[in-house]
Amino acid sequence: MKRFATFLSYLLHPILSPLISIYILFHLPIYQNYRLSEEYFNFIYLVILINLILIPLTVSFYLKDKGYIASLKMETTKERRIPFLVSSVLYVITFFVFQTIGFPEIYLQIFMAATWVVLILSVLSFFNVKWSAHLSAMGGLLGMLIVVTQTYNLNLTVILIFFILLSGALASARLVLNAHTQKELLFGFSLGLVAQLILLI
Repeated sequence: MKRFATFLSYLLHPILSPLISIYILFHLPIYQNYRLSEEYFNFIYLVILINLILIPLTVSFYLKDKGYIASLKMETTKERRIPFLVSSVLYVITFFVFQTIGFPEIYLQIFMAATWVVLILSVLSFFNVKWSAHLSAMGGLLGMLIVVTQTYNLNLTVILIFFILLSGALASARLVLNAHTQKELLFGFSLGLVAQLILLI
């Protein structure tokens, strides 16, 4: 059971969530997607890959090598602080890059909401609060789907049910691994979800 929980935690690691989210967005039947070129899509993927995955991973490996963090799991709030702070800065930079290249407005708002989530998780770590980043990412992904469903009048019922079940499975996995308390999982999920749903107001 722990082996599967570990596998699911790595598969749905929050560092991958922006890539997963943008991939889903770009493959939904939304009219903006038909107005964007293949080169534009590839550029977005590249920016996310470099800014939000490769650089944070490199920083984390460096911190582990220097003894600032015990493992890449970052099990304590103290270990989270520098990596989360770096990710926050990179999210803000990426937001301005997307804004500069004319990212579709609704996509930009969705990314801005995700940026706020990362910033909040970063700030919380300095107050020894450890809300689940895994569940924040899943809540954000689910919230994003609800936003595009309402905005573009799409029927994504099957996809929504799938991600609700996946969120439940991931929450169970994090509990099995003793990575979080139920409260930390609930608050993390709620943070990601509410940050996106605010866009509907």
